Amino acid sequence: MGAGCSSGQDQAPKTLANSGSGGRSQKGGAGGAGARSIAASSKADELAANFVAEYPSDDEPDDTPSYPEGSREATLLNVYYLLDKANLGYITIPDWKDYIRDAGLTMEALAHELGPIVADQAEPGDPRVTARQFVNAMVHMTADMDDRDFGHFVAQTLQTYRTKGASQKSLAAGEEEEE
Repeated sequence: MGAGCSSGQDQAPKTLANSGSGGRSQKGGAGGAGARSIAASSKADELAANFVAEYPSDDEPDDTPSYPEGSREATLLNVYYLLDKANLGYITIPDWKDYIRDAGLTMEALAHELGPIVADQAEPGDPRVTARQFVNAMVHMTADMDDRDFGHFVAQTLQTYRTKGASQKSLAAGEEEEE
C-alpha cells in the first residue's frame, strides 16, 4: 500500500475543532461533525485573510516597501520619491532612463534590470515601475560601489534633482507673471 492508502480502518482527519476531545465521542452525532467542519473552514478563511493582510502582492498601490533606516535600500527609496514628483506611486521607464543617464550609470545595466520588470508587467507596453521594482534594480546596479562612491552617487542625485526642481519652479513662476 502507498503512503496515502488506508489499511481498511476509517481514519478521520483531525481538525482544530476536534483535536481537544481526548478520544471521547461527541454528543449530537452528525450535527457535531458539521459544526466542526464549519469551524475549521472559518478558521482557515481567517488565517488566509491574515496572510493576505500581512503579505500583500507587489502590484498593490498601498504596497510601499519599508527598509531599515540608513540602509542603501532606504536611500534608494528616497531617490525613487524624488523621481515620482507627482506622487503617482510609480515612475515611468523613460523617466528612469533619463535619471540613469543623468546619474552616470550605464544603459546596459538598466536594460539588464528592466528585462524582468517588463516581463512581469500586467499590460504589455506598460511603462510603470513601482518603488519596490526600482529599489531592487538599483541595489543591483549600485552593488559594486563602496559606501563612499554610493554616497557621492546619492549626493549627485540630490544636487541634480534639487537644481531641476528649482529651475522648474522658476519656469512656473515666470509663466504666471506672463499671464
